[in-house]
Amino acid sequence: MTLDTYLKDLQTPVQEGVMDTPLELLKKAYKVHRDKQYDLSDEYVRLQDRLRRKGYPDQKIMNRMAEIDKEHALALKNYAHIKDIYRSVRKDDIGSIVGNIPVLYTILAATAALAVTFWAAHKMYKRFLTKAARACKSLSGRAKTACMLGHQVQGLEKAKAVIVKASASCSAAKDPSKCKEKIGKKIAKYDKRITKAKDRIKGLGG
Repeated sequence: MTLDTYLKDLQTPVQEGVMDTPLELLKKAYKVHRDKQYDLSDEYVRLQDRLRRKGYPDQKIMNRMAEIDKEHALALKNYAHIKDIYRSVRKDDIGSIVGNIPVLYTILAATAALAVTFWAAHKMYKRFLTKAARACKSLSGRAKTACMLGHQVQGLEKAKAVIVKASASCSAAKDPSKCKEKIGKKIAKYDKRITKAKDRIKGLGG
C-alpha cells in the first residue's frame, strides 16, 4: 500500500483544514526552497553586472551580495533537510521523522509542520495496533480485550509523546502561540482517549 493510499484510507484529514498528504506538503516546500535558490542566484548575477558597469566598489551592492551568499547557503541547507525528510516519509521511517521534528518547524510553514507531525504520531499509534493484533491473537474474551486495550494505551502514549516533543519546536513557528494552541488541543484529544481506554481496562478487572 502506498503512502497516499494509506492516508486516504484513514478517512479523516491529517489535520483540520489540511487536505494535502505529507508528501504533497513537502513537495510544495521543496519547490519553494528550490525556487528561492534560483531567485537569489539571479539577483546575485544582476548585482555583479551592476558592480561591473559602475567600475568601482559600491559598498551597498557588495553588502547585499554578502547577504545573498548567506541566504543562499541557508536555502540550500533547508532544501537538503526537506529532501531528507521527504525520503523518510516515503520510506515510512517514523523514527527519522520524529527525530527531525525540531527541523520541521524551522523549514516548513507551521501548518505543514503540524500536519506532518500529527501524521507521524498517528502512524506510530497504528503500528502499536498492528503489534496488538499479533500479541493478542492467541487470547479470547475479556483477556483479549484487555490485551488490545493495553496496547492501545501504549500506542496512544507514544503518539502523544511525539506531539509533546513538537510543542517545544513551536518557538520556531511564525505564530508560536497558535502552534502551541493546536498542539495543546491534539494532546487533550490523546489524553481523553488514553483515559477512556484505561477506564475500560479497569472495568474488565485489568
